[in-house]
Amino acid sequence: MRHTADTPPDKLRLIVPDAARALGISPEAIRNRLSRGTLQSERHGGTVHVLIDRDMVRHADDTPPDTPGDRDALVAELRARIDSLERQLDQERQDQRCPGDAPSLQYRYVGEEHRRHP
Repeated sequence: MRHTADTPPDKLRLIVPDAARALGISPEAIRNRLSRGTLQSERHGGTVHVLIDRDMVRHADDTPPDTPGDRDALVAELRARIDSLERQLDQERQDQRCPGDAPSLQYRYVGEEHRRHP
């Protein structure tokens, strides 16, 4: 990010890729806006600098959620994890109902206590 004496204090002077990141859009979208005149620019030594208002800069909190494909994959992964945890919980509940088949730690501990202290 460059700031020169001739750049107004409420503006940022950025090269195209940095301006794209700051606005949360693609470099091609920046170039399109420059050609339409909706963004201001300066050319210095063959480099295009985009002038953007400081209040236009997107912050990390403003970034849109992941793309729908990423979101769908995440939802599928979370559902699979929930199913796995529900099966595990069902198995543990079943084990507690049938302590003779698969004694829980509580039953083993109580059993050992009774053997030590008749």
